[in-house]
Amino acid sequence: MLSTITTKPFAVLLGLTLTIAVVGCGSNYRASLDENQQVTATIAALGDAAMTEEAFASVFAGGAAPDTREDYATCIYEVVGDPAISGDEATAEVQVTTGFADSSQGDSAKAADTRETRNVTWTLSKEGQEWKIKDAPLQ
Repeated sequence: MLSTITTKPFAVLLGLTLTIAVVGCGSNYRASLDENQQVTATIAALGDAAMTEEAFASVFAGGAAPDTREDYATCIYEVVGDPAISGDEATAEVQVTTGFADSSQGDSAKAADTRETRNVTWTLSKEGQEWKIKDAPLQ
C-alpha cells in the first residue's frame, strides 16, 4: 500500500501535467479567431502598440509605420462593421477618435471638447499568418 506522503505529490504533479496539456503552453489565441476578427484585433492593438516604437512598428507591414507614432498614441480606434477581405488584402472602416492623453508621455487627461471623431478607411495585408496595417490615415 502506498503512503499518502508519496501519492499526494504524484497526484499534484499529474494534475499540473494534465492542466498544461489541456490549456496549452504559449498558445496563440489569434489562431482561434476568424479572418474578420484577426483584422479587427490588429486594428484594436494599435492603441497599445503606439506606446513604444518597437511595438508600433510591429503592427505595420514592413516599412509602413508612420513617423507620427505619438499622434496614434492619443487616439481610440474602433472598426465599423466587418472588414472587407480579399485574399491577403483587407480594408476596414475605422472610427478614429482623437484628442486623448498620451499616457506614455505622462500627459494629464485632455478635455472632452478637444476630441474629434471621424471615419476613415484603412488597408491591411497578411504577412505570413499575421495581418499587418499598410495604411492607417487619422483623417
